[in-house]
Amino acid sequence: MKELTILTLGLFLASIIDYVNTACAQINLEKCSCDHPTSRKYFIYCQDRGLTAMPPRINRSLSDGEASGDFSMNAITSIPGNYFENMKYFEILDFSSNKISSIGADSLKQLDNSLASLYMRNNKIKSIAPNTFAGMTRLNTLDLSGNSISSPCGIKTKDVTDYSLAANGITRLNDNCFPDSVKVVKLNLSRNRISHIGRKAFDGLTAMEELDLGYNSLSDFSDGILSLIDLSSVHTLSLRGNDFQYLESICGHRLPNLKSLDLGHNNLVDLQKYCFNIYFTGGDNTDITLNFEHNFIPSLAGSTFLGLDKRLVRLLLNNNRITEIDVSTFTKLTRLTYLNLNHNSITSLEFLRDWQDNDLLELSLANNQIHTLLPGVFLNLDKLTKLNLDSNYLLYIESNAFSGMSSLSDLSIEYNLMTNLADGAFAGLSRLQKLKVTGNGLVTLKNCTFANLDNLVQFHFDDNLLHCDCDLMWLLPFMNRVNNDGISSGVEEPVLEDKCHYPLTSTGLIMANQVSGNCRDSHVTTNACVGLEVQFGEPIEEEMNITWSYDPQSPGKVEQITLTQLDIESNTLMAEEDVTEKAMPITLQDVKDDKIYKV
Repeated sequence: MKELTILTLGLFLASIIDYVNTACAQINLEKCSCDHPTSRKYFIYCQDRGLTAMPPRINRSLSDGEASGDFSMNAITSIPGNYFENMKYFEILDFSSNKISSIGADSLKQLDNSLASLYMRNNKIKSIAPNTFAGMTRLNTLDLSGNSISSPCGIKTKDVTDYSLAANGITRLNDNCFPDSVKVVKLNLSRNRISHIGRKAFDGLTAMEELDLGYNSLSDFSDGILSLIDLSSVHTLSLRGNDFQYLESICGHRLPNLKSLDLGHNNLVDLQKYCFNIYFTGGDNTDITLNFEHNFIPSLAGSTFLGLDKRLVRLLLNNNRITEIDVSTFTKLTRLTYLNLNHNSITSLEFLRDWQDNDLLELSLANNQIHTLLPGVFLNLDKLTKLNLDSNYLLYIESNAFSGMSSLSDLSIEYNLMTNLADGAFAGLSRLQKLKVTGNGLVTLKNCTFANLDNLVQFHFDDNLLHCDCDLMWLLPFMNRVNNDGISSGVEEPVLEDKCHYPLTSTGLIMANQVSGNCRDSHVTTNACVGLEVQFGEPIEEEMNITWSYDPQSPGKVEQITLTQLDIESNTLMAEEDVTEKAMPITLQDVKDDKIYKV
């Protein structure tokens, strides 16, 4: 029985192979291969076969069905007229990366009722007969990018929806350039040399949703490309990589459905006030992305984004020259989730302080000139999940520096100038999963700095100046726990540890090995956490007693310290016995709220 089953299966497979070979034998194009998985599907593979011309035509007709032909990466120079006379069922043809210089009116004539996608990118096409695609009733995708077409005007593409003319030699678009392209949804004209666009160049493109004019030579729309043509359906507009200096020429135009405007890599020196108040006229539920990266913008006024209060969700302002941001610039952008301010000259973060109603999830401030994080500056960013402060000039992180950021899960403070982190620097970040402090000048890491970071699955602290003494003993089990949790979570490189820099006898050696080897029998507790617990929470009139524990491992060792209201409000603890001052990040309200601090 088993032998009969195997024999039956073998005969069945043989019949399939014979069927495929018989079907493909109808085509038998020289140097090409064929696959015929079903009775109505053919795949012809002629790519990269060293062809300098199209293979000789077949003499018998291709069976009714859907065929795909890949003739890319050869040196074919032309497509002979009536070549597809016996192969009328090609649905997809790819002639990319050949040396075709022109397409005649009859080159693809026999495919009028079948061809849906035609790829001719990276050839040497200079001209196309106007009616070449006129009768193609199924042609939806036409890719002519990477050729030498000087003008696309007049080419009839009435049924094309995705049309690419990128990277040609186009310098201007005259009036009525696309006379019957009424179904085009996506038009790519990027990477040409377009410097002039006629007042009626896009007349009739009423279905267009995406227009890419990036990397051309456009500098002014005074002729009215946006004011005199109907772009009411456009939702994505790219003007990236042109020569715009001011928004004046495009402000004031109503684009009701626009969702994405890309003006990155221009020469913008100003974002005109009130520009977007009338530029975007869609409803409050429209999600808008604005990209102004890599320009020369020096500042942001309070009214810059007026009118986008409930619509702007992504804003890119990285790689500009921003030094000043008005405190009200972002306060009304209640739906903004992503803000990129990397690579500017920002020194103050006060513009974040009053941003009370916001949905911000990701904030990037890398490569600026931030020296300090003032208390409370992040207090309203309670939804933020990712913060990047890399490559600034931060010298020190104070206790409770990130107060209010209860949702933060990813914090990066790499390559700053920090030599020390205060106890409680990361207090309140109970959801933090990824922390990077690589490339600073940290000499030691204190237990109290990282207390309560129970969800950490990635911790990078390499390339610092660690002094490998017994104060780092606590770090070994901490690293082990993070590493295990990180591996379980699928995180790459959960822990990157620093090598010893001090003492000199340990320079360059692995920190964990040195500390564990030298401190195994040590009971040093100089790096233990100190707890401050408020015992009395009534409104303060004259003084209050609190309990101060120096060693959590010895809870009985406490001192009573008397505080006056002035002491608390000046952030100073006064010990009556020896009058030793200890600076504390504690406020009057903190004491009233009966909070417990790590200090």
